Amino acid sequence: MDSTYVQFPRIRGGKEMLDPVRVLLIEDNPDDTRLAKEALVEGNLAFNLSHVERLSDAVTLLEKQRFNIVLL
Repeated sequence: MDSTYVQFPRIRGGKEMLDPVRVLLIEDNPDDTRLAKEALVEGNLAFNLSHVERLSDAVTLLEKQRFNIVLL
C-alpha cells in the first residue's frame, strides 16, 4: 500500500476546515495513479490518499480503515 498525505485548508461557511478527506485509490496502472494524485492536488483540498493495486487488497484495507471515498 502506498500512502500520500497532502493538506490544503478547505473553507466551508467561512470557516477553515483542516480534516483531510480519506481517499482509497484502487489502480494498477502507474500513469493513471499519477494522474489521479495530480487531480486531487489540483482540487485544492486536504486529503490522505491510500493506494492499492488490487481489489483484494482494497477489501482487506476497507475492513481495517474507514474512507470518505473510494476511486476505482
